[in-house]
Amino acid sequence: MEFVRRLPLHGLYNARDLGGYAVPGGRTRFGVFVRSEAPCALPPVTVAELTRYGIHTAIDLRSPAEASLRPSDLRMAMLCCSCPQGGDAESFSTERPVDWQEIYITRCEDNRPWVRRFLELAAGARGGMLFHCTTGKDRTGLCACFLLSLAGVEQADIVADYAVSELYLQPVFHAMRSGRLRLQGDGTRYHETMFHTPPSAMEGLLDYLQRTYGSVRQYLSTTGVAEETLETIIKKFVEP
Repeated sequence: MEFVRRLPLHGLYNARDLGGYAVPGGRTRFGVFVRSEAPCALPPVTVAELTRYGIHTAIDLRSPAEASLRPSDLRMAMLCCSCPQGGDAESFSTERPVDWQEIYITRCEDNRPWVRRFLELAAGARGGMLFHCTTGKDRTGLCACFLLSLAGVEQADIVADYAVSELYLQPVFHAMRSGRLRLQGDGTRYHETMFHTPPSAMEGLLDYLQRTYGSVRQYLSTTGVAEETLETIIKKFVEP
């Protein structure tokens, strides 16, 4: 099977394998973790291509309200696990600038049980695992940051993996602006910063975790996740 970084799938614009990044003594393994936006309104061929790629588990980071509005098309094709962040549904409507660095830091500090559950699901996933939220850049970006950091990927590569979502998701953002894609009720309004993934936001988060906890791994340990779980993720994700 040929593995690629960005999966050419109809209906998914930001489906990316986290394999192929250099780490001390090796690289991240392809086919283990794939990130994407919500897999909704997909043609059957895309679902089939994901299973052929080796994806057998999907982790839905959306709230129950978001998931009920736009159900995942992977539900009948593989094991799908819900892993919502605490609190209410994600709010996509804003007419004010969004400070993503501040939001990401707050999410890390206020949602430790969510982080722990995601890591436990990642460690126990059968086959390749796809994880997604709605647009596939914020909650998904945080989880990608955790996985890549655990593997030992350099900060510059983690930031680049986060920032490139803004380019790939332009068709999704255009549909949101035009009203063709409605993530909530009618009349949702977006500030343009809603569609950005600035490198400075991820850099700021990583610097904060390093400064406050010593490393991303040490932050993850504060969530109550078992060290064995973290080691399991590293073992399955890193190859010589």
